[in-house]
Amino acid sequence: MSKILLIVEDRGDVGRAYRRYFARHFDQVYVSASAAAAEELLSGGAPPTHLVCDYWLGRGETVGTELVLRWRHVYPSLVRAVLVSGSQVGE
Repeated sequence: MSKILLIVEDRGDVGRAYRRYFARHFDQVYVSASAAAAEELLSGGAPPTHLVCDYWLGRGETVGTELVLRWRHVYPSLVRAVLVSGSQVGE
């Protein structure tokens, strides 16, 4: 079975860094900046087996904890889900 990773991260630089690292460990890596874009990416492709999801995707977006719960039901192929969060550090 192919290992397919879905990364949902609203910061482009962080998403690209995740992709570079995880591409060595997965057959396919999808990166999306929002839940809607992630679902569009996956609508015609193979379902993910792994998920890395940011907790805070921006104002008006669903938080990562809710996305993980929803997608565990929509994609029964998910065997692992990781929720990540960061903080704003003053300059």
